[in-house]
Amino acid sequence: MIASLRGSVQAFGLDFVLLEVNGIGYKVFTTLSTMNELRIGNECFLSTTLVVREDSLTVFGFLASEDRDTFEVLLTLPKIGPKLALAVLNTYSATQLAQLVANKDEKALTKVPGIGAKVAARMLLDLESKLSKLMVLPPKENAESMAAVVSPTAQTVIIGLQGLGWTKLQAESAVESILQTEGDLSAGDLLKRALQELGG
Repeated sequence: MIASLRGSVQAFGLDFVLLEVNGIGYKVFTTLSTMNELRIGNECFLSTTLVVREDSLTVFGFLASEDRDTFEVLLTLPKIGPKLALAVLNTYSATQLAQLVANKDEKALTKVPGIGAKVAARMLLDLESKLSKLMVLPPKENAESMAAVVSPTAQTVIIGLQGLGWTKLQAESAVESILQTEGDLSAGDLLKRALQELGG
């Protein structure tokens, strides 16, 4: 089991980072939020898990160890593979996921691409006991608190804008402003509007 990796960030893909550790390059699949905090050439430490299949060995890594632990819990659920588990953590952090489980917020869980109402209901039942072993579930709050979660589309556009030279703060501010006034947009439309907003 590869439980963690410390190394230099060499490159990014759509859903992975290439990490060089002692001269060896590791392709580490991760969340957009983790990628958003990394910079090429900088050293980072990722909490990781190794998913073993007959035809592959795949490493998944996260800046926050609780995200890694939650990822491993998600993999124990029926019909949840690595791709869908990563989609969950692309939509909600470990803390946010614990919050919606505590609130039994099935609707919030269906916002994850690939999760319908039936799977969401089953996940809520299974996760309540499993997550409680990792962390104290937070007190129940209004479901409206989940609306503030940044969507995967917005995160993708923010990362793209940073790659074009804008700071994280500038990118987040532009994207947030557009989403507040125009609602949900596709990644392409959101990027186009953000570039207009930033004067690019």
